[in-house]
Amino acid sequence: MTLAPLGARRLAEQVELGARALAIELVIAAQAIDLRNVQPLGAGTRPAYELVRELVPFTGEGEPLPARSGAAGPRSSARVVSVSVGDRCRPACPP
Repeated sequence: MTLAPLGARRLAEQVELGARALAIELVIAAQAIDLRNVQPLGAGTRPAYELVRELVPFTGEGEPLPARSGAAGPRSSARVVSVSVGDRCRPACPP
């Protein structure tokens, strides 16, 4: 009996958790950039910031972070944010 299916499922869960953690970090970083008014942004940071702001608007003091609603759900939203930022930043970021 092989444990490959179990290993594959656990790996998929870990990738999903990593995408969620990355999405949270990106939103927090965008908030920090806005609150500190950091300018100019670097060649890789600018596209990442712009994409995050397209997906998640600025949240003012005392406002809750916007909840993602609809069929996509938080898992899909996290993957969209993290994968989209990676795709958009790849050309600007040196290897």
